[in-house]
Amino acid sequence: MSPVDSPDCKTLTHPIEPNRFPAAIPQWQSEARCEQIVANNIAAIYRYLCSPDGSQGFVYISAGCEEIYEIAADQIVQNAQLVWSLIHPEDRREFEEAMTAALICLTPWWNEHRLITPSGQLKWLRFSLQPKLQADGTIVCDGMILDISDRKRQESERKQAEQALMKRERYLSTLVEIQQRLLALNSSEGNFYNHVLEPLGKAAEADRVYVFENSWNGQGQFCTSQKAEWCAAGIPAQIDNPDLQNMPYAEFVPRWLTLLGQGGIVAGQVADFPLQERVILEPQGIVSLLVLPLFVHHQFFGFIGFDNCKQDRLWEPSDIDLLQAAAAAISLSLERQQANAQLVTVSLRDALTSLPNRTLLFDRLEHALQRYQRHPQQQFAVLFLDMDRFKSINDSLGHTAGDQVLLEMAHRLSQSVREEDTVARLGGDEFVILLEEVMNLQDALHCAQRIQDILAVPFELNGTVVSLDASIGVALADARYHTPEELLRDADIAMYEAKAAGRGGYQVFAPQMHEQAKLRLQKEQDLRLALRKEQFQVVYQPIVNLLNHALLGFEALIRWQHPQGVQIPVPEFLTIADQLGLLVKLEWWVLQTACEQLAQWQSLPGLAGRPLSVSVNVSSTLFAQPNLVPEVARLIQQFKLPPQGLKLEITEGVIGANADVALENGQALQSLGVQLHIDDFGTGYSSLKRLHQFPVHALKIDRSFVRHLDQSSENREIVRAIVSLANTLGIDVIAEGIETEQQCHYLQTLACQQGQGYWFAPPLTTAEVEQMLLQIQADHPWGLKPGFLPRS
Repeated sequence: MSPVDSPDCKTLTHPIEPNRFPAAIPQWQSEARCEQIVANNIAAIYRYLCSPDGSQGFVYISAGCEEIYEIAADQIVQNAQLVWSLIHPEDRREFEEAMTAALICLTPWWNEHRLITPSGQLKWLRFSLQPKLQADGTIVCDGMILDISDRKRQESERKQAEQALMKRERYLSTLVEIQQRLLALNSSEGNFYNHVLEPLGKAAEADRVYVFENSWNGQGQFCTSQKAEWCAAGIPAQIDNPDLQNMPYAEFVPRWLTLLGQGGIVAGQVADFPLQERVILEPQGIVSLLVLPLFVHHQFFGFIGFDNCKQDRLWEPSDIDLLQAAAAAISLSLERQQANAQLVTVSLRDALTSLPNRTLLFDRLEHALQRYQRHPQQQFAVLFLDMDRFKSINDSLGHTAGDQVLLEMAHRLSQSVREEDTVARLGGDEFVILLEEVMNLQDALHCAQRIQDILAVPFELNGTVVSLDASIGVALADARYHTPEELLRDADIAMYEAKAAGRGGYQVFAPQMHEQAKLRLQKEQDLRLALRKEQFQVVYQPIVNLLNHALLGFEALIRWQHPQGVQIPVPEFLTIADQLGLLVKLEWWVLQTACEQLAQWQSLPGLAGRPLSVSVNVSSTLFAQPNLVPEVARLIQQFKLPPQGLKLEITEGVIGANADVALENGQALQSLGVQLHIDDFGTGYSSLKRLHQFPVHALKIDRSFVRHLDQSSENREIVRAIVSLANTLGIDVIAEGIETEQQCHYLQTLACQQGQGYWFAPPLTTAEVEQMLLQIQADHPWGLKPGFLPRS
């Protein structure tokens, strides 16, 4: 309704004629004050008439109206409704009613209102008028229209700044209160979150505030659970909602784990969240939320959040600052609580498993020894456990998964013993069990077997089936033990004997083991010295074509000539090197030495163009190294070797362990031109499907099958099957350990292409190889007579 639609006025159907009041307009226009205001502001002055016959309208409006209304003055004079229609719908009724009242009462009046211009701009105007009644009953209204948009904008900004300041002051006061509450609390006051969430929620005017804590469940899943909550009036609580307990991140909110775990935030309208998250959030009535992580000792501990359930909310930086400051205060308080608790237990408990540590174990061993010395009939036993294959689990699944395996190990060991027994973790993957008051050695062995049975049950860890096993050493108390160190030493020695016997078993300490342990320690020291003083050497066993005895290449084999003249068995010192973490270093040395030696032989006179090759054994540890491929490429380039001249021998276990990395490295080596041979084939386990996918060029028949070809029909069938498999796959087959003419002949009948063994030649020194090459280089096709350079 326009101002003229009041009960006392009629709608203007034709414009007022401007010349009806010609004398008044110039006088009004000439007022200096009006001219100054118009000149200095976006403004317009006007005259508006309401005649007794009900017609009304503008008879004059200055040119400033065009900048205000985006309508020409003459158009407004012709049709005042053009102006009234631009008034904001929310302000129009108030404007019309107030202006009508002013016209009726003939009182000065002004009004501030919004309008929307034809181009869509929103403006604030101050509209004033001074009505005067003329003798003929006409009401003459002189007034001014002033664009006050800038002032309104400044007022709004000032108001917002004042509100923001008040909000920050409120937030700061809340944080001070929270800090005071946290400092006043002690660890015995139950859920301390409740002292924080209420002032936090009230200050932020949130509908719900909550804290979740993270944990691992029995299935090895990383989960989160609601631990505390505050709700505003009328907001339903969710603290007892079972769906919010032990909730795996991976199944429900994987995005949160990524964002929060990296220190980010989760915020926004729930309607915009992924469906997987809305399924959890919408039943709680959440419209928008703001969630920040809690970190305790730099570990992702959980999260704290605000919910709005009644309406959408755009979370402001100050809201984020408040929640961040509260999260930091909570994190510090949690760390302080943990530190206080650790003051009591840190010296006695293992940090990961909470089992007794070395200090508490030694204390209990000391008491057990003292009791045994007073009452020899109260025997006890110590079991020293070391997990088998734990390093491979860490390497393949990661250290987080490794920690879960240790926790599972601790749990199972605790389930295996009585309440009065002690299960302790010394560190790494080493555990010790103190069995109190056993009747005899048989009791301790029954416990060891029970542990092995319990550990053997597989479990799932992050989608991977894992089984545990451990080597166990048993030491039974007797009169010769006076200190806990002596007991642990002997149980440890027995454990190493169990590992040497094949892992996954147990051994009882015997006095002669002590001497063996000292000998093993001496060998470890000697091995380190041998690496520094280059006491190792590489020998080379020829590989020949079984059909014509042509020399094809050599297998590089490492030997350790001890300074005392004793040759240490290869499996023995390689096992020691592996335990010391020196195996990879030793393998790199063999690989480089073999490549350098092959390059020297190829440069001998008369050997140019001969397709000699060298095969080098590579362990699963080396094959999984990230620098394997670039280092092999560097060696080939450094020694100018044809890539096909280098062959790497791996076992079936390499294909199965860390299969993706093995396949990637295998394919990269194949691209270089390097061939891969499966060594000791038939003694391990490998999937035929995986074998087919893997870039294998040859299978090597293990010497254990070849050795008994003359006596065992079963071995002959195994060899026949391996040769048939290689032919089916289109790859070569090499027989190892050929020692008799009969073995060689049988392999020839099976169409086995290549072989090696003492029937042709033993492993040779570099000098012996060069002597052999000089003798046969004139022959073609490099025939190698059986028994060349036999060794005693």
